[in-house]
Amino acid sequence: MPEDKKCVLFDVGRVILKNLPDEHNIIASATGLSSEKVAQIMSTLKAPYQRGDFSDEQFWQEFKKHTQFNRLPMGYDKLWSDSFARDTKIDTEIIKIASKLRATGHKTGILSNTIPPHVKINRARGTYNGFDPVILSCEVNARKPEQKIFKIAVREAQMQKSDIVFIDDDQSFVNAAKEFGIDAILYSNPQQLEQELRKRVQF
Repeated sequence: MPEDKKCVLFDVGRVILKNLPDEHNIIASATGLSSEKVAQIMSTLKAPYQRGDFSDEQFWQEFKKHTQFNRLPMGYDKLWSDSFARDTKIDTEIIKIASKLRATGHKTGILSNTIPPHVKINRARGTYNGFDPVILSCEVNARKPEQKIFKIAVREAQMQKSDIVFIDDDQSFVNAAKEFGIDAILYSNPQQLEQELRKRVQF
């Protein structure tokens, strides 16, 4: 019989949401920089942006400092949002799994590294509906794989570590959760996820 976990925390990008755009290429195309240069800049700026250390405008001003630009390209403030809103889709198979969990008395929550433009879009289209707690890196000043965000998750879930299962498509984040003491599943697809969950959760 599977151990009865009581809270399942889902990542959003590439778990609840599919068809994520290649934002490095989008920014490269808009700015004329190479994808490699954009990736290099993002390796410095992505973490503080996701952690909420920068506002949207501060992020772009910091981005400009890493280039030779006198000004940012027209429409730069929509580079994060337009393709994300257009291309990403909620995976209904994952929503069905979450609904089954809730129907059998389990909590389902969100634990996501994200940025304000994506949060705004996800809230508007109901991506987070039914999930509680919703822990978003840019709102709690912590991001995966930092231990701080897992401490926040335990507190907000009002559960013991042993009562939580975390799902993510990033192996390093799965490893970090396990190091903290939370059981974690490396996500591949909805069928694999349901199989892995049924080893741990009765639903």
